[in-house]
Amino acid sequence: MKLIISLLSLSLFSASGFANDTLDFSPLKREIHIMENILKASVATDKELTIRELKSSYLLGQGIHFSIHARAFNQRAFSFAGSDTNMAQWFDFDASDFDHHAFAEQAEAISKQSLEIAMESIHQVSEQIRDLAENEREIEHDIRSLEREKRDVEFERRLSEKADIKQLEKRKADLAQQVAQLEKQKAALKEEKQTLKAKATKNKQQKQQEQAQKKQASIKQLEHTLSTMLCDYGAGLKHLPENEFVNFTLVNAGQDNEDLIYVFNKQDIQKCVMTKIDKNRLLAEAKKYAF
Repeated sequence: MKLIISLLSLSLFSASGFANDTLDFSPLKREIHIMENILKASVATDKELTIRELKSSYLLGQGIHFSIHARAFNQRAFSFAGSDTNMAQWFDFDASDFDHHAFAEQAEAISKQSLEIAMESIHQVSEQIRDLAENEREIEHDIRSLEREKRDVEFERRLSEKADIKQLEKRKADLAQQVAQLEKQKAALKEEKQTLKAKATKNKQQKQQEQAQKKQASIKQLEHTLSTMLCDYGAGLKHLPENEFVNFTLVNAGQDNEDLIYVFNKQDIQKCVMTKIDKNRLLAEAKKYAF
């Protein structure tokens, strides 16, 4: 019982001590706000990056944290998938996951003419594949009809007199020839359809590669911007404790939409401010990882 009372007393004392601990964060808040505005201004001219959201916070004992959402890190593209006859499945597009704001930003960055060309190209390929699929279905229907007729002829042949057998054999040969021609047309259509799909897949991969290259270029440019900003304006973080850090999270900037995280030591920032190291060295000294 005494032990329980002692623990309760200790808990109340600790809670009371925390409540009376009136740390004044207002000077650091002002400095973080200024740094946030500097960061916004630094990236404002980068149209490829396009900052969509920038948040800042402070964790006691750890340091300042900036979370950066950019259009360049969250790009979507059309893709072909594998049904031969279901056009709805040929494009992987989830309407529930459609980001209207992101689409509007992308549309602003693309000229009207380029957008029309891209959409017309998608429309043409989809129409071509739809027509080929329809032709293939018609040929398959004709083949089934001819095969039924061949079976009927074979049945009649078994029941006919010798005088009629020759005529039925000729009819059967004609039907077999028609089936062969239709099978050949069907194979050609299938090959053409596969060629179109391969072309679409190649275009998709090329687009993805281009987007990945742009994404990497944006990351490199932002890294340069962050290290330059810390070297030029890091002296303004006077109320950040010496043993703490300035952290940046680039949301969805890594592979598989992982976040890229950069941790800059304040002591290294001060060295760069005093030109003891340059911005490239500051960036190299930062801890970087994906999570």
